[in-house]
Amino acid sequence: MSKNLEQFFTQLMIFRTLPLITHNSSIIDDHGLNEDLMVILIKINQNENKILSSEIADELFMDRSKVSRLIDKLVNLGFLTRQHDTKSDRRQVTLNTTTKTIEVLQAFYTERHIYYGDLIKFLGEDRLIPFILTLTSFNDFVKSKIDKNTDGK
Repeated sequence: MSKNLEQFFTQLMIFRTLPLITHNSSIIDDHGLNEDLMVILIKINQNENKILSSEIADELFMDRSKVSRLIDKLVNLGFLTRQHDTKSDRRQVTLNTTTKTIEVLQAFYTERHIYYGDLIKFLGEDRLIPFILTLTSFNDFVKSKIDKNTDGK
């Protein structure tokens, strides 16, 4: 799958237009994860551990207390560590991924790559472009509604 197509599906997934492949994911099941936990791990990893839990909540349109509980679970499962800023503000907490996170994300991306590859094969070349254009339009519509709702806050 091309890098652009991979990024496209990741963007759709992050904006919750296209669900993760949790319904068939042995990676997620084997590690006690679910879709919300995976989305948070992906988001933290994409931001190279430079994101606050409040930013995760805002970007994923999740309640901040829910994100906090999910992060607690990820810490307890060994996927994240917390590091307090001892120099300037102890309230600032950096979330760091662990080796376990990287291994699980790599396995998940491989699994997802196969899943979407099968989807692309199923659609065939003649239906792939219209499918992508339709998903892009749908994603743009959802994002515009979300942006409109968040601008009004």
